[in-house]
Amino acid sequence: MGLRTPEQYKQAMRDGRAVFFRGEKVADVTTHPVIGIAVEHACIDYRMAEDPKYRDLAVINEGGQQYSRYFHLPRNGGDLLKRSELIAASTREGATLVVLIKEIGSDALIALHLIGEKMAAAGKPQYRERIQKYHRHCRDNDLAIAVAQTDVKGDRSLGPTAQDHPDYYVRVVEERPDGIVVRGAKVHTSVSTNTDEVIVLPTRAMRAEDKAYAVAFALPINTPGLKLIASPHGSSKKDPFEHPISARHKMMETLTVFDDVFVPNERIFLNGEIEFAGLLALTFVRYHRFTAVSYKLPLLELMAGAGSVSEAADRIAASDSVFFSRRFLLARPLLHAITSEEPVVLLIDEIDKADPEFEAFLLELLSDYAVSIPEIGTIRARHIPRVVLTSNAVRELSDALKRRCLHLFIDFPSAERELAIVRERVPGVSEALSAKVVAAVQALRKLELKKTPSVA
Repeated sequence: MGLRTPEQYKQAMRDGRAVFFRGEKVADVTTHPVIGIAVEHACIDYRMAEDPKYRDLAVINEGGQQYSRYFHLPRNGGDLLKRSELIAASTREGATLVVLIKEIGSDALIALHLIGEKMAAAGKPQYRERIQKYHRHCRDNDLAIAVAQTDVKGDRSLGPTAQDHPDYYVRVVEERPDGIVVRGAKVHTSVSTNTDEVIVLPTRAMRAEDKAYAVAFALPINTPGLKLIASPHGSSKKDPFEHPISARHKMMETLTVFDDVFVPNERIFLNGEIEFAGLLALTFVRYHRFTAVSYKLPLLELMAGAGSVSEAADRIAASDSVFFSRRFLLARPLLHAITSEEPVVLLIDEIDKADPEFEAFLLELLSDYAVSIPEIGTIRARHIPRVVLTSNAVRELSDALKRRCLHLFIDFPSAERELAIVRERVPGVSEALSAKVVAAVQALRKLELKKTPSVA
């Protein structure tokens, strides 16, 4: 495959994975009201590979094959600079929020390659072969990969085997001819709700008694027994105007539970080799710090040279490219109507229930067929829409608005007409009951009521 489209990526997320949000299992992460935002944010990496503006940066052409630059193993400083440039570019596209669905996973792949070479030199070449094969699998299928490294830990002053509970660190609980069974949990696993795979790494150096905890492996996210409990932090519904970034861009994290999960041999990259556990953990962290420095750059660019916190805040607020631009403009029906490629009919129902400020705003649309947005300017209609307003006379409309309209007064129906409506809408009701209901409603309409009953 080499490269996936955003739609292919999203389709792959519908694989029966066990994701839980606020105590309920998520049927489809792509349509979930919170996780779905993270899925769309993650699509940035896949869109950039298709965008002519970024294609040369985001895509590697090698031996007739195209693949994401994230899966390119850096061989020199130039490769690292290109990688940094790509991470920074994707973060800018994410309005200063890093995408991370390939960045962090490829950090782990690079670390695994380096440690795999050391293990091969120590007489265990099988790990190097497995790592190389897994890397090709991720590269050739353009996979999104999370990394689960941080264990629950418990008492941080104690090692894994000295904890009150043996599952505070992920460990091997059974070895089989064809693989291992693991149990435990990892915390703060970024982007795991919407990746294809998760790479599991040790979080620290291990001692001889910690051999069962010196384990590294990779799994598809939908592996039986792998459960993701998503953090609800920041999940409240946000107004795109008040929160122009977080309403459209999000990254999830999970408590990642391994409930006696089977890992086949070909996906095991470390199993009991305590001398390499700490080195693998550190090597990953070093590359991921490089990634972190790279994705901080777009935010720093906004604040560089500021002499105070106040000035830095002013710079961020003044950055049209981040906050006040068409990219962050949430189009409502009025704007849709005047920017439509085709002529449209715009229905504004019950205008009398809108506040006077909206009515004043509407005047510009009806007089100039334009909408003014202070931070962007005036957007004029491509086609003049046909506008229909309805009102129930809850309040008096302004003369300025009424002068711009042709008026059609529609009264309540006669008793005969209303009886015909009841017969049509409720055919099972007897004639006598229908007539009594209509007569009662007709009588109510003659009374001085705050709200006269409608046909509905």
